[in-house]
Amino acid sequence: MRWLPVENQCLPQALALQEFLVSAGHDAMVVVGVAINPFKAHCWVQNGDHVLLQAPEFVRGYYPIRVFR
Repeated sequence: MRWLPVENQCLPQALALQEFLVSAGHDAMVVVGVAINPFKAHCWVQNGDHVLLQAPEFVRGYYPIRVFR
């Protein structure tokens, strides 16, 4: 990921983790969320209600707007 020419790498990391988990037979979804003040966006991976690779407290500040299964 360090060679990607983007500042925020949450989307490619989330997609890679989702692909890995699905290929291993696990259920995983990529969630895209936004925070309003100040505006920012973030992606993370969940298995059911369990947030993966992030502290659940971190993603609580974001409102989910899209889920990719």
